[in-house]
Amino acid sequence: MNDDRSPISVACSKCANQIEKTYEWLRENESLVCPVCGHQMAAERAAVVRHVETIRSTIAAIAR
Repeated sequence: MNDDRSPISVACSKCANQIEKTYEWLRENESLVCPVCGHQMAAERAAVVRHVETIRSTIAAIAR
């Protein structure tokens, strides 16, 4: 979780297609559209960003 350029799979909630984007890309871009069904994946993108941030915060707290 420390490499912002490693791909993360994000699943479309409408068709289950997997899209790979980096954390860096997900953090910097609010618009994510499924290339298969056209679903706007803003909620999925936000959930992944929050999850990564939670993991990072937890690891930082443990390291202290």
